[in-house]
Amino acid sequence: MRLFFSAALALFFFTCALYGQVRINELQAVNTSSYADMVDFEDYADWLELYNTSATRLDLSNYYLTDNLNNPVKWPFPAGASIAGNGYLVIWADQRDAGIGETHRRPYWPWTEFVTKSLHANFKLSSAGEELGLFYVAGGDTVAVDSLRFGRQAADVAWGHRADAPDQWAYFGDPTPGSANATQPSTSLQYAAAVAFSPASAFSAAAHSIVLTTPSAEIYYSTDGSKPAKGAPTSALYRGPVLIEKNTLLKARAYAADRLPGPIKTQTYFVGEELSA
Repeated sequence: MRLFFSAALALFFFTCALYGQVRINELQAVNTSSYADMVDFEDYADWLELYNTSATRLDLSNYYLTDNLNNPVKWPFPAGASIAGNGYLVIWADQRDAGIGETHRRPYWPWTEFVTKSLHANFKLSSAGEELGLFYVAGGDTVAVDSLRFGRQAADVAWGHRADAPDQWAYFGDPTPGSANATQPSTSLQYAAAVAFSPASAFSAAAHSIVLTTPSAEIYYSTDGSKPAKGAPTSALYRGPVLIEKNTLLKARAYAADRLPGPIKTQTYFVGEELSA
């Protein structure tokens, strides 16, 4: 009897280790403009991300996702779905209920058909907060692989595991679907202050410098029209006045400790041009 119990216990822990190598890593319940589904349904939808903590590709057959822990088999992963070793997999939570390689018709003119390239679950995520679970079913047994309950979410903000402290969750003003959550985390939905531009005038006769200010925060800016973000290759840390020598679209955003990034402020500057009457 003792030998049987020990063998059963060892099998239980082996099973948990095998199935538990994948986890829910990040989600976004209010995606208004930060990450677009450009290849399938061409919209901004809720999404969640899985991370495979092992170095081995994992077959997701018999795995299920759900936003109701009382219904653990709400959405089955389609046959052939997998996640690469140490890889990330994004699933759109848009109620489309579609696998990769399916033919669908666009819900707008000209109503063209397309073949899906992403996974789409049969549920959406609630901005007010809810539960989310990943399960595995085999031999009649349902194994809870990972689950969580998340609170209120804000527009274009993600909720995910911190890269520097994987057991902790945080808000991310710069979501990272498909990659590590390496952007600045925040424990609250408080934002950094807005950036002020001086001078604010859009027209000047010659090259001039723009001073950017904000209270107690770093400022990142871009001059090519791209979104300013901490660590982005097209953004720079503000260290002094920005010289404007030609027509320039200047964007800036503040980053403060344990705060979400502030609003993106934009100003277009014209050099050597006059405002028409």
